[in-house]
Amino acid sequence: MWTAKRWTGPALAAVSCLLMCWAAQAQPIEGIVRVMTSSGTQAGATGLAGVVVSNGHTVTLTEADGRFALDPAEGARFVWISVPSGFRSKDGWYRPLAEDGAYEFTLVEVDDSGPLVFALLADIHYAPDPDQFKDALIDRRMAVHPDGVLDELVHELNDLRPDFVLLIGDVVADAQRPSPDRVAEWMTIVGDLLPARLDVPFYAGVGNHDVVRDEAIGTRLFEQVFGPTYYSFDMKGVHCVVLNTNHLSGGKLVYGIDATQLAWVRADLALVPEHIPILVFAHQPSWDWAATPENAALFDLLAKAEITALLTGHWHTNATLRETPFPEWTSGAVCGAWWEGPGPDGLGFGYRVHRLQRGRLDSIWREIGVGERVYIPSPDSSILAWADWTIAQVWGRAVSAVHWWDDGPELRLDVHSNGVWSTASGFLNVSVLEPGYRTLNVRFSLEDGTTVVGTRSFYVLSPELTLEDIFTHPETFQGRFVAAPNLLVRAVMGSDVSATDGTKTMIIGKVPFPLSRGDRLGILGFYHPTSTTPFKAFVEYFYTKEGGQ
Repeated sequence: MWTAKRWTGPALAAVSCLLMCWAAQAQPIEGIVRVMTSSGTQAGATGLAGVVVSNGHTVTLTEADGRFALDPAEGARFVWISVPSGFRSKDGWYRPLAEDGAYEFTLVEVDDSGPLVFALLADIHYAPDPDQFKDALIDRRMAVHPDGVLDELVHELNDLRPDFVLLIGDVVADAQRPSPDRVAEWMTIVGDLLPARLDVPFYAGVGNHDVVRDEAIGTRLFEQVFGPTYYSFDMKGVHCVVLNTNHLSGGKLVYGIDATQLAWVRADLALVPEHIPILVFAHQPSWDWAATPENAALFDLLAKAEITALLTGHWHTNATLRETPFPEWTSGAVCGAWWEGPGPDGLGFGYRVHRLQRGRLDSIWREIGVGERVYIPSPDSSILAWADWTIAQVWGRAVSAVHWWDDGPELRLDVHSNGVWSTASGFLNVSVLEPGYRTLNVRFSLEDGTTVVGTRSFYVLSPELTLEDIFTHPETFQGRFVAAPNLLVRAVMGSDVSATDGTKTMIIGKVPFPLSRGDRLGILGFYHPTSTTPFKAFVEYFYTKEGGQ
């Protein structure tokens, strides 16, 4: 444990601030939230009613004249406002507690129409050079200097101009081995590299590598630069909650929240009107939260609130972690694999851009400095059988897209652009492939006439199931997706045919191409055992003829 005699500079300032906060805790917390006049001056600014104000323990609303009052609370270090939709903070949304106990916040009105677009940054793990990085993370070796990457990141974000940028923790390389002064220095550098140079609102959450394992310091070095570790704000009709899932107890870090933060979350969500989308941000995915009563209650609370999504980092991997009782997505890392190279998912240094409109949340990974690149997030699995779904994305506006297996025929994909990126989607027929490693290709044609191609490798399985297997096990296959990739046509009756795999024969209705007796046919569809045509195919290219499409 670090002793007081080693606290100098920023670390000593953090402890001094803590002592002042203790003195301030006994003082009533009073203040006002004002709206700047159209002339751009604070003189004559009017108070704003109904703004959420908190000290991290209790929550209140401003009165009709914009004034608020909070009772003092032991352990509170800040007072902050949840900036409401239609406004932005002019002079900051939080204040460290001070002895006079009087606080004033000024807001300006903004146009909050349109979809919410924001950039989520995770896991920067900053240190200014390889030697300092190695001192912090002894099992890692910095191969890429972060300053140039962060410079390009700032340039891209200022060009994109999202509604806000949120850094969801692991700001610094690590806070356990380095001295608190060095950790404070790294926090300050990141503050100068990112929020100080961004042209849009910036928020931050704390990660496990940002916590000094001395309860006299804990998250205070983070707080000196970035403010409270948990809070909320509203933007474009969306309520955003940032959690601190790093609870320091007895010098040990527990992933999750404590009783104080749980009470605050309950109070905060209780003030959110019905049908307002809620986004929750935390560093650790819920799968990593410790088995504590507080974490169980938090999970239940988020489920009952029907949040739009829980968005996290920590794993340095882009993945969908759950769909119920609420969607949970984790993001790749700005630092990739700790500045050694691409992340564990094979993607380079980058960040996620999210777009929320009418309750629908979409997202794309963007590699820093790369420009247009095709990402293929679906299929999710690396092992495929029978059929799946292609979803591919590219930055910018695309006019068309196709996909194909290996050197096989191209098939058109449906394309949609949301004004920031384009998404292509379509059914993926796997049943026509021989087992083994196969490459899925996707090509976008962009609005400017250029084309961009992306690929992903998969392992294809061919289940050795017969029609007899399917027909005799309706408890397994009824209403489910099934395939019969190699059938012999026995009879042709207009657009209907009778076909067999040697174990059973069935009628296939409305085949979209001409067939003759003795041809080979494959089909994918939903199994309806009570129908005269038991395989229900709902688009043309669910059918195959002699291995083609």
